[in-house]
Amino acid sequence: MLHRGPIQAGLAFLPVGTTIMVTVGVTSRPMAGLGRRIPPAAGVALDGAAVARPMVLTTGTAYTSGPLGPMPASGVGTRMLSMPVTMLGVSDVDPAERGAASGMLCAMRQVGGPLGR
Repeated sequence: MLHRGPIQAGLAFLPVGTTIMVTVGVTSRPMAGLGRRIPPAAGVALDGAAVARPMVLTTGTAYTSGPLGPMPASGVGTRMLSMPVTMLGVSDVDPAERGAASGMLCAMRQVGGPLGR
């Protein structure tokens, strides 16, 4: 975030986290009826489109007309992706091993996030 201090830059990304928190209850129920594959695919598409949008911005683009718009879409895409992927990751695991599988999935998500983005 050009010409912003640390707090201003952090607050500028607040729409993503806020959208994820708000959509937790809203997206869980409708996604349950869509099957195991559609929500993650839709989440990747939505998040990909939201991440691709800022690629065409310039240093002169204002925050409100540039990165602010795709941020909520990225939050919804991330939310649509996280829960179904977790369900897919632990659904075929023996119930006694699901805690370990969930922990491994979370650890890999934490390691893969910084490396993959």
